[in-house]
Amino acid sequence: MVAKRCAPIGLSWDRAALVGVLARSLPVCVSTVLVTWLLQGPIVLSKPIIGDSEAIGQLAVTLQLLVLSASFPVAVGLASLPAISRSAQRQDGKDLLFARVMFRAAFAVGGALGFLAWGLAPALVVLVLGESYREAGELLRWALWLMIPMILGNASLRVLEGRGHYLASSLAAMAGAVVLTASLPDLVAALGAQGALFAAGLGMLVWCSLALLILGRKAGTNLTSVLLRPALTVAAAAAVCALLAPYSPSLAVTAALLMLALVGYFGGLISASDRSRFGDLLRASLGRPRRP
Repeated sequence: MVAKRCAPIGLSWDRAALVGVLARSLPVCVSTVLVTWLLQGPIVLSKPIIGDSEAIGQLAVTLQLLVLSASFPVAVGLASLPAISRSAQRQDGKDLLFARVMFRAAFAVGGALGFLAWGLAPALVVLVLGESYREAGELLRWALWLMIPMILGNASLRVLEGRGHYLASSLAAMAGAVVLTASLPDLVAALGAQGALFAAGLGMLVWCSLALLILGRKAGTNLTSVLLRPALTVAAAAAVCALLAPYSPSLAVTAALLMLALVGYFGGLISASDRSRFGDLLRASLGRPRRP
């Protein structure tokens, strides 16, 4: 109807522009598929080894709950990508600020969820899904710790893509996928479904570590130093939790969360200026005006 009454519609292909678009988009597609494999691959690879469909179902529920938990930080990275790209073009450093804040937030959010899951996940999963999913609740105690490398890897990925380093981001994801695929059979044979989570953790650790190192090299700065204080904070809270767990698991989790919150707030893991500038970056990505 449009072609008949208004004007004919035709496609005009600019081959040079199309090649450029494909050269940028294909590595991003590969990277997305490989990161998805880090979350879904354990289910596919574990099935012929475990053989028990019920155990595979418990693992699948656990990984889906992990995906749901990680959806918010992943969405933050996707929403911030336009602002990160503009910052990279202006070279004003706000893209690296995004990375630093997200790196610290990875340990704060991932650590808090990990401790909460350690104390509450089995009971909550049984309460919501029923007694038949108790094993998924036990697996979730380990799975939510994977939020830390998930957030680290996704933040690095977005900044690399915003800076135009598409191939580098896909290579980091490929290395993580290879480690997952290679390590999973032995770990699952030894530990069952829990081994699949450990293999996923190894893959994610390799992925986020390589992405972070590549980003630091491309940006000409040492981003690994940003991780030291939050990592030590989570490690200290975990040590407190381990010491108190034999006496009172609920007290151990409460003490770990309290320590994480107090050290995070008074230790300045995320400063007020960083929070303000990060908020400006998010508002810019959403097209909202900055606060006066």
